[in-house]
Amino acid sequence: MELVGSSKRTVCGISFQAVFAGGIMLVAGWGALINDRVILQVVYGLHALILIPHWWIMDESPRWLWMQGRKSEAIDIVAKAGNIENFGTNFIIYYKNYLKNEKLLRISFAKILDELNSKNLIISLAFTIKGLRL
Repeated sequence: MELVGSSKRTVCGISFQAVFAGGIMLVAGWGALINDRVILQVVYGLHALILIPHWWIMDESPRWLWMQGRKSEAIDIVAKAGNIENFGTNFIIYYKNYLKNEKLLRISFAKILDELNSKNLIISLAFTIKGLRL
């Protein structure tokens, strides 16, 4: 759903729900045809075998990866989809630069916090604040 354009998102969502409803009807059909509960449970479990290759075939959700802080992986997945759709490399260049700037900001903020941790600075600030109250 995330990699589908907004114009096709409704059709995609409806088709997902239609397949889900078809699966429920298939399960009900198997229940009507098979009387033995053990065999019925095995048949239900065999449906899941179709989904096992998805572990290796499907990519992670770019939105989920982004929220987990794995932003470069999310950009790579969207870039791979972009290569299929031929929407150009502007997106990739923009977000690669975004990640570089974000890392630089984190590094500079960490340096400021390290400076605030030094004992001399804390003592100087304490005397300055005490001197301002006079």
